[in-house]
Amino acid sequence: MPVATAFAQCFGVEAPSRAERMAERVLMKELIAGDFVLASHADATRVVVNQHVGASKVSMVLTLEHEHGSLSLTPDHVLLVDGAFQPASKVSVGSYLEPISKVTKVTTSQQGIISPITASGRILAAGAEGEPVVATVWPEWIADLMLGSAAYPLPFSLSTAASYCFPEAVQAYYNAILEPVLSTATGSLKLAKAALPVPVAFLAMLAIDFALVGSFALWAALSFKGATAVIAVLALTKLQRAK
Repeated sequence: MPVATAFAQCFGVEAPSRAERMAERVLMKELIAGDFVLASHADATRVVVNQHVGASKVSMVLTLEHEHGSLSLTPDHVLLVDGAFQPASKVSVGSYLEPISKVTKVTTSQQGIISPITASGRILAAGAEGEPVVATVWPEWIADLMLGSAAYPLPFSLSTAASYCFPEAVQAYYNAILEPVLSTATGSLKLAKAALPVPVAFLAMLAIDFALVGSFALWAALSFKGATAVIAVLALTKLQRAK
């Protein structure tokens, strides 16, 4: 489907009926690995994994009301503000979000959070109504490293490849194994990232990527759910080749 058509069906004023749609506006919590989402008004991307869908994580959230809509996100979440990538905490009344829409009000609250990771590192985000704005999928502490390369770590990492081949299994693995591990380790990862030179941090990320895919493969081999998903993909691939 052309991106322009998908955008019109999700955010257009005269969107077709639900039965006629091939794309639709959904809640972030409904996304899973393998889904395609809009990264901007002109690009689409694939969800690598959706974080926190299996957890009831609550955090301080900023709601940014702008001329054409609103969105809620954590203060450290990075988005395009006044033409540059900045955390939401730097947004104030009068700031401009991308595409050009002036912020009219900023409020705080405590809410549950969902954080999908996409292959491009970006996603269109919006409230229940109104137009979307361009946001990244990264918190401030790691955004510079993740957005600094057009190749690795995304969209060409081993983790992205695993998600492309086995999306359901990767999402299940994240929910069961990685979510609790990362919840405990994030603080240490932040300190390590701040202390390491960029080239060393990049190499560390490469090593983590290999470790994640290795642990996923082991989990898939030992887990009934993981093994079933992998076998289903292999069987489907073999069937398609036989046609």
